Amino acid sequence: MKPANTFAVRKLAALMFAALILATVLPAGCASEDLEEASGFDGPAVYVDAAKGSATASGSHGAPVSTIAAAVALAKAGDTIVIAAGTYAESVDLPVDVGLKGAGSGKTIIAPPAGARGIYIAPGGGVVRVEGVAISKATGYGLSADSQELALADVKVNQTGVKPGAPGSGHGVQFVNGAKLIMENCNITGNAGVGVVAVKVASVAIVDPAYSVSPRGDGGGRAIVDPAYSPASNISGNHAGGIAIVDPAYSPGGGKADDTTEHFQIRSTAIKDNTVFGLAIYGGNGSLDRAVITGTKKSNDGSDFADGLVISDSTQLDLLPGASVAVGHIRVGADAIVGGNQRTGLLVSASSQVTVDGEIRANVHGGVWARGESALVKLTDKSRLCENEMVGVAVTFGARLEATGARIESTKLRPFTNLGGGMPVDIGDGVGIFDNSRAVISGATLEGNGRAGVVAHGVAANDAGQVDIAVTGTKFIGGEFGIVVNKQAAGAAPASVPAAQLALDNTFDGQKTKIDPAGELSVKVSPCGTGAQAEAKCAPSATASE
Repeated sequence: MKPANTFAVRKLAALMFAALILATVLPAGCASEDLEEASGFDGPAVYVDAAKGSATASGSHGAPVSTIAAAVALAKAGDTIVIAAGTYAESVDLPVDVGLKGAGSGKTIIAPPAGARGIYIAPGGGVVRVEGVAISKATGYGLSADSQELALADVKVNQTGVKPGAPGSGHGVQFVNGAKLIMENCNITGNAGVGVVAVKVASVAIVDPAYSVSPRGDGGGRAIVDPAYSPASNISGNHAGGIAIVDPAYSPGGGKADDTTEHFQIRSTAIKDNTVFGLAIYGGNGSLDRAVITGTKKSNDGSDFADGLVISDSTQLDLLPGASVAVGHIRVGADAIVGGNQRTGLLVSASSQVTVDGEIRANVHGGVWARGESALVKLTDKSRLCENEMVGVAVTFGARLEATGARIESTKLRPFTNLGGGMPVDIGDGVGIFDNSRAVISGATLEGNGRAGVVAHGVAANDAGQVDIAVTGTKFIGGEFGIVVNKQAAGAAPASVPAAQLALDNTFDGQKTKIDPAGELSVKVSPCGTGAQAEAKCAPSATASE
């Protein structure tokens, strides 16, 4: 197939290019098998070899020191510490503007003593690059940095433990108050905290440098996914979340609350089997391309969080009275998949506009949920929502939906019991519009949804006093109902239901009831737990540890 061939050619070209570079910069006989030269890094190098080095050596290529700590003592700003293959049982305090290069994340392993942290990079305004190392079984955090530009390539961080007395610790990588974080070909797995936490970092990029975003869909509106193409980075099995990007617009000198620059890019990355959330964004703008978020599960503490992608407000809004609420712009690209998560695929609980070009599939409590008056979800003609349980997409508490040409298919029935009790009711709707929310649906296809194509309950009224729903040019195929607008609750402001308008240009095939303007269907109006306290804490939180 064309996409597979394209990537096969790209891989071959990349290998040929790499071979050419290696042949150019490494003359025959120049480097030993155990200790590479510091290619790819600027400035002088200090060399470390646990097996062949000496504590009193000079740190040259021919006379390496035996510990990373000894190399740190010799290094100056602009130097690179080059580490041979081996296991180094030490914590590392790395000065700012000093790089670290191992022999590869499968060969150079930093394994701190019991109870010790991994790599700590001192605050400062420089640039730090860490490459080709693994950090295993640290305590508190695997790698922590503050106030600089940080680049990580071929870095593994796994099994970081919680620091005693610090229940919010255990993160794999944490970076605060920085200008830029770049991660390429990294594996952050099995940490007790969040895999990657970036707090007040102006730009976060977890990417494959050889991958460029495809500008097109495949013509059928489905995600472009090449099964033979492996993600460059893997963020998986972390016990408090996969990736958290917190307050990027509030980075020192990095923007402001209403900044419209792109704060994050997640590309060619697998975010899978994490607990609580896969990717959580707290304020800011960015994109998700050629990535998968899957298998997010609930924790053992009784909380309900288990969402693939969470979009929430900046944590700074409560701290800055009167601050303007910025509308974040988030895009889920046509070659991204969010699926198989235990609660929602995408939870928008913020002042954000989220555009979905990709695929939202097989999430247990709904594909997409948007909550709040400043939340807007746009489903394009490239998007596909399929095999989710309970609801394909739902807007509630004043949120808005615009679905243009989207496919919302095969929503599965899931039992739900109202707060008042009674027998469970099977719910499986393509679109839910609840509690003062609004929706415009045009040119969409709603096919094979278990109960109804569209269900509206307690929706907002427009200026004409009619329910603020527009459904035009849409195909309804299968399901028990086409469009259902529930009766208004007793005491609610009356709003008329223009049944003729809902039928305009829409086609219905196979439903028992095409349009019901006075329905009585049971609905679940939120993905969250019950009660005001649960609603207030609908989205999970994350921050860096001390």
